[in-house]
Amino acid sequence: TIVPNPASTKIQIVADEEIKMVELIDMIGNKVISTNDTVINVSALQNGIYMAVISTENAQIVKKVMIKK
Repeated sequence: TIVPNPASTKIQIVADEEIKMVELIDMIGNKVISTNDTVINVSALQNGIYMAVISTENAQIVKKVMIKK
């Protein structure tokens, strides 16, 4: 789960499994953030919809994140 969504300054990834990697990708396909943190500063991102690719030991999950300031 990603909270809050929409977000303006930061998002938090909440998962049952250990998160290995989180990548935020814009709608053009550019990777804008790549981290293994569960709290991510998104204040530098433009308004819009991004895809969060969350990788764990056993799965890769894709969620939509809206940035709205």
